[in-house]
Amino acid sequence: MMNHEKTYKEILAFLWKWKVSTTAALSARFFANLVPHSAYKRLRYLEKLGLIQSGNERYLRKVTWTLTADGFKSIVHYLPALKEQGYKSEYIHHDSIVSAIHIGDVLINPNTGLQLLSEQQLRRYHADSLPDWAPKSKLHRPDGYWFRPNERAEPLLVALEVELSTKVSDAYQSIARFYARNQNIGHIVWVCDNKSFAKRLLENLKAGEPLAGKTHSVFILCDIEAHGWAATAKIGAQNGKSLRDLLGCEPILRPEENLGKSVGNWWEAFPVSLLLDFHKSQTNFVHYAAWLKSRKLQQYTHK
Repeated sequence: MMNHEKTYKEILAFLWKWKVSTTAALSARFFANLVPHSAYKRLRYLEKLGLIQSGNERYLRKVTWTLTADGFKSIVHYLPALKEQGYKSEYIHHDSIVSAIHIGDVLINPNTGLQLLSEQQLRRYHADSLPDWAPKSKLHRPDGYWFRPNERAEPLLVALEVELSTKVSDAYQSIARFYARNQNIGHIVWVCDNKSFAKRLLENLKAGEPLAGKTHSVFILCDIEAHGWAATAKIGAQNGKSLRDLLGCEPILRPEENLGKSVGNWWEAFPVSLLLDFHKSQTNFVHYAAWLKSRKLQQYTHK
């Protein structure tokens, strides 16, 4: 039971950090060794305790999990002192997309060497509770940061900006100047809906900072939804290179993984698929049949 309690606390902390998640993602992260139905029952148990809640986003048939007020109260004392109390997502659709892109491969491979700082942490933590490498400026808050320490070279700090709606040109120009002043931020990853918006976005950034094209790259959302971190930038400094290349991560190759593309007898996993799978019950997953097939194959090969 003690192990279960530790896992449950980790789930609550995960939901606080990322604000929102899916059954598929939580199951893959915390209950990878359980059959899907058993993993779902564990989440239902936390729901019955009143610590987490599931709900459909308005007008969209997308089920996500979030903390409740009691869930937040139960883990707030495990967090650093907060300058601003809170846990809720104001924009569930936006936060779902942001967390999927930000977490990416780390969902099923925590040993990537990357450190992730979420928008929730940037917003709620006091400056002295943030990592030393995190920018402390209050002038702009991105959707999060990736950080990769490097003992042999300069560490890598990458900001994430997800644009699902457009801002006025002046706003992008101001953001470009913010990043130009904070040169410890080595690269800025933008994600938007289409390539025409991507071109306008980069033009606006360059209008605010002429050298923005050397540090900003724009990815298209549908590419990341389809290929995860293997998606490539469509314009900017990393044009044609993948998010994995930029973050210095190797592809996740697994014999049993069906959420990705075939690489010989292996599969290249795209964990973003799990983070954006909004079915509530795992037995309804599109990928459930593939999961069962892989389990049967494992049982057969171990006879």
